[in-house]
Amino acid sequence: FLYVNLKIGEPAREYNLDVDTGSILTWVQCNVPTYRGDCKKWLQTHPYYELTPAKLVSRNDPLCQVLHPLPGGEKQCPYHINYVMGDSRGLLIHDKFTLPSSQHTFTFGCVYIYIYAAN
Repeated sequence: FLYVNLKIGEPAREYNLDVDTGSILTWVQCNVPTYRGDCKKWLQTHPYYELTPAKLVSRNDPLCQVLHPLPGGEKQCPYHINYVMGDSRGLLIHDKFTLPSSQHTFTFGCVYIYIYAAN
């Protein structure tokens, strides 16, 4: 796993951002009370990202269509990514990343289930 510490949101809070080299999506672990599932705090030194409805990417967003979303309603974009040694499930979200000299809005994953099947 490759993580970077990054400030996300307003006000900015520090989170571990997974630089996922096994898929097209970068993500954070998030707090999605409806799902909770098998997501445990692995290698996580920061809190879960607190998801709010305003941050959800809609199913109709072109970025959602790239991920071949799972069923789940128009107001959100649930996804499932398979890896050689596991899989992850989450919701696509938009939020601000605070960089040293500016803030920009990015789209990234908010994972609520991650299964790592190492031998």
